[in-house]
Amino acid sequence: MATQKAHNRIPELDSLRGIAALVVVFHHYIGLLITDRRTTHFLGIRYLFPDSLGQNAVIVFFLLSGFVLSMPAVNGKPQPYSVFMIRRIFRIYFPYLAALLLAIFGDYMFHGTITRSPWFNQFWSTPIQWRLVFQHILFLGVYNTNQFDPPFWSLVYEMRISFVFPVFCLFALKLSIKWTIVIAALFSIVTQVIVLAHSSPYIVAFPATLHYAGLFLIGIALARRHKSICEYFDSIPNTDHAVLAALSVILFVYGGILLNGLLSNVPGKDLAVFDDWATAAGAAGFIALSSSSQLFKQYLRWPPIHLLGQISYSLYLLHFIILLAVVHLLYGRTPLLLILAISLPVTILASWIFYKTIELPFMVLGRKLSGKIDYLVKVTPSAEPG
Repeated sequence: MATQKAHNRIPELDSLRGIAALVVVFHHYIGLLITDRRTTHFLGIRYLFPDSLGQNAVIVFFLLSGFVLSMPAVNGKPQPYSVFMIRRIFRIYFPYLAALLLAIFGDYMFHGTITRSPWFNQFWSTPIQWRLVFQHILFLGVYNTNQFDPPFWSLVYEMRISFVFPVFCLFALKLSIKWTIVIAALFSIVTQVIVLAHSSPYIVAFPATLHYAGLFLIGIALARRHKSICEYFDSIPNTDHAVLAALSVILFVYGGILLNGLLSNVPGKDLAVFDDWATAAGAAGFIALSSSSQLFKQYLRWPPIHLLGQISYSLYLLHFIILLAVVHLLYGRTPLLLILAISLPVTILASWIFYKTIELPFMVLGRKLSGKIDYLVKVTPSAEPG
């Protein structure tokens, strides 16, 4: 079982996830810098780092999840549901709870407005509300995911989709790739229609999950074509790899903005589900290049990038908590640029410690428990007909 897992693993995708997590980090740093200074001096940064860039990086996470989680089933060895869920809970949920505990402690210690940034001041803005804590623990209802740690919003959808992913994946594998993409597009269209027809956030929460599930479907489609994608990249020169990479970057960073401009007269465009599709095209290009192009795989194997990939989930969970804490401790006494310069290495170090002490032990424990479950499933004799 471990051999098969190692065989299926594509470490370069971990590196891609690490780069995407770092994009989220810089997105939040730049957001604080611009909204706090309230000056056009820094606005040119937005040409390179648009407001949507953090959201775009999360789309990479969703496609990667669909790709990686479907690989065992694509290769003809789907995991039993119990095995899948145990690993997923220990991989995602328990480290999330540990980060939530840190965020709650930070809110308890430092809540209140501190900067000149209206955007930044919405985080850790009030004393702890225990109802909100329980909602964060249970992922139930529609609630303020910004109060403790804004990156938590994507984990709500990640876990909700994980609960149905094995069935979802097996259904997708029975369809042609063309129909898989069509259904993913229909998910987004249904999302748009429901949101336009209803204003209740409780109604809107379901189609948003449906929309992001469609992005998981795109990841599954990529996994199914992985072998042919590898063959394609082996058959073209490296210059074509570079051209495809440049096109992917343009779609990833600016595709949603361009599509939003084209749809400027369409009602309900602010939901941005269609913008996400332009971004997803760029993200799909990144996954194809990272998993198939020997030119880019060698760069993604560079040890610092590989380390970034290892700690990517911890980095995603912790970076804003640390930023909030450092700002509350130093703001007004230390230049903001220096605060950001201090926050980054502290975040990298804290993420590495969190990975080693929290994330990795939970992953190992999840594998052990799921291995026992898998063994029991295999050795339990089926019921004989009477």
